[in-house]
Amino acid sequence: MNLKYYFFNHYFKLIHKQSEFFPKKLHDLKDCPEVLFVLGNEKILNSISVSIVGTRNASTLGNDISFELSQKLSEYNVTIVSGLADGIDTASHNGSLDAGNTIAVIACGFNYIPSKKIHLIQKILENGGAIISEYFPDTPAQKFSFLNRNRIIAALSEATI
Repeated sequence: MNLKYYFFNHYFKLIHKQSEFFPKKLHDLKDCPEVLFVLGNEKILNSISVSIVGTRNASTLGNDISFELSQKLSEYNVTIVSGLADGIDTASHNGSLDAGNTIAVIACGFNYIPSKKIHLIQKILENGGAIISEYFPDTPAQKFSFLNRNRIIAALSEATI
């Protein structure tokens, strides 16, 4: 069953792990989430993808390389997966926007997304990407939720950079 809710001027969906849109790669996790909340294009959740992750305090060179690598991979229809954090994650999402898709995996519910990320989220959604979370909308981020987010980022991807 897929339920839809309105948020950020888009519908977000609650996708059960039995849904055709639930990422098949997540089924290999011993602690596979029962549901995912998805804002945007759920059809890309089973696409060929590479995750690009790194420090929040990246150098200019690090951000530039992440942006360019994401851009080049996107030209080959590879979906970029990252965590929506500052630094490398943001550069990676932005690099994918012109040529392809990106999936942002967040460590909180949609109601706790920092306001400084709304512009990037809007760009991701406008370009056919997705924002996903295993957390209910009113769940704040906690220390352990970043580790949980990272396992999903890695599981969605054929490779991690």
